[in-house]
Amino acid sequence: MLYFLGDPNPVAIRAQLTKLNRCEGDTTNMRFENDPPLETAFVEFDNGTTLHQVNAAIRAEYEIICEKGLIRTQNDAEALYVRKSDGGRNSNDPIEVDPVEHFCGTERKVRELVDSIRTGKPGVSNLRATMIGTEIGFGFYESHLQGGAVVRPPVPNRSRWVASW
Repeated sequence: MLYFLGDPNPVAIRAQLTKLNRCEGDTTNMRFENDPPLETAFVEFDNGTTLHQVNAAIRAEYEIICEKGLIRTQNDAEALYVRKSDGGRNSNDPIEVDPVEHFCGTERKVRELVDSIRTGKPGVSNLRATMIGTEIGFGFYESHLQGGAVVRPPVPNRSRWVASW
């Protein structure tokens, strides 16, 4: 989602996580075995965009609501639906798009990295985007541990550790 938003910087992060999986013996809320799913999350960015997530029964489905329409992917991007604003009636009419070619994300990232090494050109996935995503992840934990309070980056408690990261 960061890519679609232009990799903006987060200015406010709020989240509620499902059950935390603390490392055995940890009483500091600083070490976790794996990353739990989000119940809800809200991130506000410096370019005025926002990201909302709600844990629903439907997995791997995303919707991007834009100024002039919306894009929805379903079943981990096996299906793509696009609707475009008609400009007047406050409705979004479906438009035809080519079917989505399913791919392995890990393979695509490795190929992109190899191409970047060969050509010297930066890939779509860059270190800055990784740092933004990690900051948001730290913010989710911090917000959850503060009862869902808004956290403003830079997120404190930089020593937090999550095994799945």
